Amino acid sequence: MDDALKFLVGQLKAAQHHKPQNDDPDDNLQRHRTMEALSSVATYLREAGVKRKLYAPLLDLLGALGDASMGRHNPLTAPIPHKLGSPKTPIFARNRMVTASAVVTLWMQYAKWSGEKAYDEAAAAIHVTPKELKNYRKSLTRGVSLAPREDVELYWWCIQTARGYATQHAEQYGGGAVPGLGMFASAVEKLGYSALSVASSVSPKV
Repeated sequence: MDDALKFLVGQLKAAQHHKPQNDDPDDNLQRHRTMEALSSVATYLREAGVKRKLYAPLLDLLGALGDASMGRHNPLTAPIPHKLGSPKTPIFARNRMVTASAVVTLWMQYAKWSGEKAYDEAAAAIHVTPKELKNYRKSLTRGVSLAPREDVELYWWCIQTARGYATQHAEQYGGGAVPGLGMFASAVEKLGYSALSVASSVSPKV
């Protein structure tokens, strides 16, 4: 990693802890931190000699977030009319819950974890309570699902993909298997942690 990239990584880490000035009317921490991160990336690309037109969409998004922070309308961030019956929860938040629900299922079914341990670990990883995750998982797995269809489809896709990947790479991921677990079960366990790590790193909870 060269010095410029190291500096960018440092800036991105700092952005995670950015706080607005006391007199700033916008108290949306996630928006402020996203703007700081976007600004850092845009600066890095500019100083690296990247043509402006290639990272202009990042600047457009930065400007739109700035407008939102000042209470101004910007077409880039203006939502289309909400479709009746479609989920209102932000997509990354839903994806985190779906991923964690699938991991709980995989851990209990294949790694032989207790429900309590599986819910505690998965919920902590995505910053929700075990009860919240348990209720959400129930909405996905009941006979007549109460969750949006796309969430249910993503849940089963996660499980099927993880099972297939663990089968193909059991020896690689199961090497040094957790005591008491076969290679496949150990692979499922490790893949679960990897999936939660990715899910929690996307738009993390503030």
